Formats: sequence, C-alpha cells, structure tokens
Amino acid sequence: DPAALVSKCRTMLGATAELQHLARESQLSFAPTAAARLAIVAATSAELSEKLGRAAAAIEKAPESSFATPTGDHYNAGLADPGNLAFLFPGQGSQYVGMGADVAMACDEARLAWDAAADLSFEGKRLPEMVFPRPVFTEADREAQQKQLTATEWAQPALGAHSQALSNLLHSLGIRPSCVAGHSFGEVTALFEAGVLAEQDLLKVARRRGELMRDASALPGAMTAVVGSLEAVRFTGSQFVAV
Repeated sequence: DPAALVSKCRTMLGATAELQHLARESQLSFAPTAAARLAIVAATSAELSEKLGRAAAAIEKAPESSFATPTGDHYNAGLADPGNLAFLFPGQGSQYVGMGADVAMACDEARLAWDAAADLSFEGKRLPEMVFPRPVFTEADREAQQKQLTATEWAQPALGAHSQALSNLLHSLGIRPSCVAGHSFGEVTALFEAGVLAEQDLLKVARRRGELMRDASALPGAMTAVVGSLEAVRFTGSQFVAV
C-alpha cells in the first residue's frame, strides 16, 4: 500500500549497493498487482536517492494521486483500467550513431531486425554499418560518422530498423498496440506496425523516401498542408482535390 511504499523508498535512501544490483533486485521483487507502484529512472546512486526522497514525500502527501514526471518517475495508486495502448514512432532528427546497440546486444528479438537490415545494400553499403560503424578516436571522425547518418537517405531507414527492433521486443513481451501513429517519417513505421507494409518492404520504402527527400531538398519549393477528414480529402493522380 502507499504507506509501505513510502517506507521502502526511505529504507533505500543512501543505499550502498551497486545501482545495477538495486535495479535488478527491484525488478525481481516488483508486484504489478500491488495497490501502490513506483518506477524510477536514475543514472547514479545519488540521483536515485534524490528521486526516492521526492517520490516518498509526494506519495505521503497525496497517497491516492498517481503522478508522472518528465524526469522518469512514475507512481500509480490503484488498479484502474489503464485504457488502450498506442505506439508512437519517432521521426527524422532523433537518429544517432550507435542507437539501439544495448538493446540489440541484450535481446534476440531486437537483434533480428538489424540482422534483416544487413541483408539489404544501398550504394554498396549496409545499414548496420552506418548505425554501428567501427570505432574512431578523433572528434572530427565522430562528427563525420554522425553527419553521414544524418543524411536523410540513411537516417530514415536507420530509424525504421531501430523502431522495428523495439517493436519486435515489445511483441515478445506480449505488448501490442490498439492504435499506432508516427511523427513525420514515423508514419511509415506506423504503417508497418499496422500491417500495411511487409517487413521486407519497410526499409526499402524508408530508403526510397529518404532519397526522394534528399533530391527534393536541392530544388526550391514550398510545402502545403491539407487539413480535413478522409471523406473530405481525396488524392487523385498528381492533385489533391478537396470536396
């Protein structure tokens, strides 16, 4: 209950055990059916103690009020129906060299997406080699690797593969969405998650989309957004026709 949770938080304050040990121990003892539940993301023991203290004070003040903070602290009281689950996939700009390496090395399900990506070659290069390049030792070389991955023709398939890896992992845990959405390029991955795109087509579509955007960016132009329902907007040939 909330009181027991507050007591446990304060017992853990200033814990001397390794952070990894505390994290693993807490995961093994966690009870999803408990009346009061707390999840905290912390990078150091000091940060953990600080967050535990703040959480304990907040729970003690309002034990029946669930909360979530931007810094990764989540408290829930009661077992109310959480509602439906949605997956929101990220767009271009969130890619970085080495993204997803930890989860791919730890989970077979995630690694399978990168294995499948390795079967495709673009311009004689394989996508995993761009996301997980060989180590370099100067800032200039690291910036060059990041710049290469920032290029839209590489960023988009890279994000597609990474999103697919995380999707595979969630599926293996029995987690499936009731609906999907995506920000910008993420709409393509959302189509894959919804079953519109086959697995072997996701990265091909992502790569081609990136190539088209790369080529279009070299030409002067503008963007038009059409807001309306599916019934009000129709796409015919090369023109949008608003009814």
